[in-house]
Amino acid sequence: MPRSTIDKLAPFLRERLDAAERNDLLQMVSRVTEVGGQSQQISDQRMLRLRQKLGFEVN
Repeated sequence: MPRSTIDKLAPFLRERLDAAERNDLLQMVSRVTEVGGQSQQISDQRMLRLRQKLGFEVN
């Protein structure tokens, strides 16, 4: 479910948010995953995918 949500929503957000707003979004999502107690490995993978889909460079 999160993967398909990221795939569908991120391109929409990438077009409508500037770089600072996209960065704010990533910070908010990161805080939510910390509070939600998700596995760190799963959270990291989903955050990486979200960063990519939002148009940020990922190494």
